[in-house]
Amino acid sequence: LGVERARALAPSADPLLVVRRLAETGEGCTLLSRGPVPGLAQARDIRESLARARVPGVRLGTLDLLAVADTLEAAEQVRRHLRQAGPDLRGLSALADGLRPPPAPDRELRRSILPDGGVADGASPDLSRLRAQVRQAREAARETLQALLTNREILPVIAEPVVTLRNDRYVIPVLPGYRTHLAGVVQDQSGSGHTLFLEPLAVVEQNNAIRRLEREAETEVDRILGELTARVGASAEEIGATVEALADVDLVLAKARLADRWGASQPRIEADGPLRLFGARHPLLMESRRRRHAEGGAGEVIPIDVPLSDAARVLVITGPNAGGKSVGLKTVGLLALMAQAGLHLPASPDSTLPVFRAIYADIGDEQSIAQDLSTFSAHVSRLTIILAAADARSLVLLDEIGAGTDPGEGAALGNAVLDALADRGAHVLATTHLDGIK
Repeated sequence: LGVERARALAPSADPLLVVRRLAETGEGCTLLSRGPVPGLAQARDIRESLARARVPGVRLGTLDLLAVADTLEAAEQVRRHLRQAGPDLRGLSALADGLRPPPAPDRELRRSILPDGGVADGASPDLSRLRAQVRQAREAARETLQALLTNREILPVIAEPVVTLRNDRYVIPVLPGYRTHLAGVVQDQSGSGHTLFLEPLAVVEQNNAIRRLEREAETEVDRILGELTARVGASAEEIGATVEALADVDLVLAKARLADRWGASQPRIEADGPLRLFGARHPLLMESRRRRHAEGGAGEVIPIDVPLSDAARVLVITGPNAGGKSVGLKTVGLLALMAQAGLHLPASPDSTLPVFRAIYADIGDEQSIAQDLSTFSAHVSRLTIILAAADARSLVLLDEIGAGTDPGEGAALGNAVLDALADRGAHVLATTHLDGIK
């Protein structure tokens, strides 16, 4: 469920929510710096089991019930850890309020289900009695057969003096000529056919008694599983809320681990302020660097500064091909989206970001043969969409604005678009090779 939370992570345009999410990530970093968080590793996604447990007559398997127990125990460990985290982690303490594992099902499950998924003898008095009787009956059958194996009259037909099991019945291995010495039922034979596994008549009733007792024990196990499932089903809503809260905690800690992985920091948020990024690095370049270093390579990600202001919210970037212009646009766009999703940024902590209501990008050659659009026409189509919607709470990223047509006409169009966006107060980053725009 934590993975689903991470994949569904999306930026918010609500300044209060953005600030809260960033603060939660910061608290997660603080918490992880104090040591590992116990419990989360044993939590399981038990939503399907909870849904089934609410259906009358359904019996969950022992492994499903064990997963419920593991998850409830994980929630209790995480809850205690967060409660002890300290008053400086108020956001995580609030998340701990959602961790309310009901104690009764957890105790019953731990008492009844063994770590390997078996049902414990002590799950009920009847099961304990029946399994004790099964053990006694098995021991009696083995003793009967051991006595036969020491009988000198039948030693000539004994293939090997051992007691074994075939078809879950106690037997002894004999030679094909056994009939003149011993009566019984053949339960199996060796691959060569030279050894038969015989159930002597002396133990037939004892084997039958074992099977009868085992069936009674299986019926009791089935009853116990039904009872445990019903108890889980009765608390399914409460357990489900706890599982959701565990996922919330898991997501916060995942964001914190990512911040640590990138050496990221929490930016300042000024809802209607300027965009000012310092020492900003592209996240995917950071990952590429990590892989290169892991393989023994070298190379660093060169940080960039992008300081806009209220007086100058439009920045035009020029320079040679392969000089990093497009990567600069993508870095700004990705970091803005990351911040509004509550992620810390691979940038200096004195970076400041507004909260954008929308981010528009026209990056790359999107020529469309299917729609009969040239490269230039495709750019114009996207510029039309952007101009229809962008406002003072928008970030607009335009790569090679005005390209794809006559340089003079392209520059005139590019300048007109930039002027229009500047008049609206939008934050704009644009790249160009055109002298008329420079």
